[in-house]
Amino acid sequence: MQGAGQLAQEMQRRGMYFDWMVDEGGYVISDSPLLPDRPVAMIGVAEKAYLTLILRSSGKGGHSSTPPPQTPIGQLALAVSRLEANPLPAKIVAPVDAMLERTAPYVYFPNSLIFDNLWLTSGLVARQMAKDPVTASFVRTTTALTIFQAGVKDNVIPQQAEARVNFRLLPGDTPEQVIAHVRQVIDDPGIEIERAQQWSDPPPVAATVGGGFDVIGSAAQAEYREAVVVPYMMSATTDVRHYVELADNHYRFHGAEISLSQTRGIHGTNERIAIESVERSVLVARWLLRGGGSPARP
Repeated sequence: MQGAGQLAQEMQRRGMYFDWMVDEGGYVISDSPLLPDRPVAMIGVAEKAYLTLILRSSGKGGHSSTPPPQTPIGQLALAVSRLEANPLPAKIVAPVDAMLERTAPYVYFPNSLIFDNLWLTSGLVARQMAKDPVTASFVRTTTALTIFQAGVKDNVIPQQAEARVNFRLLPGDTPEQVIAHVRQVIDDPGIEIERAQQWSDPPPVAATVGGGFDVIGSAAQAEYREAVVVPYMMSATTDVRHYVELADNHYRFHGAEISLSQTRGIHGTNERIAIESVERSVLVARWLLRGGGSPARP
């Protein structure tokens, strides 16, 4: 489980450094809602930061036959319900701006005009993308209630209830800003808020012009000739964080073609990929090795 971190340490020990690197993430999407008629090669140039907060409520507890007006479970349930009902605001960040601008020449009017003028239309686009769970993660720091623990018997009111809430932060958002948002939304001094663990800061956004981006894009189009190459931001966290000190730019791309329904199954039930897609990803990797191994252009 610690392989990436150990490998990064060994590379640093040997004094290795790279213009750019490629890690996990990024596919050729066959049915993108942005361009349903053409495959889209999505090259990850950024990823979201990871933050988990622990929320706790406490009380005297007691026998269920004589409950107090509010129990720790009820108090905490109200808090997390408020969080779900009040997500962080939607906005267009640099990687998503670049993705939409690259898409603009290939979409129909009026989207072409909207995507080509995000300086004016970004608010409208962000609000529309926030309505769809598929695209909402591109435009806001997400809030996910993942663990709720309280009670051991059905006739005993517990003295404490605890919930864990996982946030994936947009570039530019900080843990301190998220904690301030949580405090404001919950608006209950009786809820204790604790940061679960300290994750490293996310890698900086990679360049979307020249260098590694062009090499990866060319490798993708060598195998998927109709593909439109766009930068994008991963909503998950990758091993790239271990390699931040080893390269100027970090990208995420697999080279396999999958559908949106398949992306929803990653790490889930019936996760799968077509054999042909695996074979084509190997060919993309070969093109990538050839391009990456060529002399740098002046």
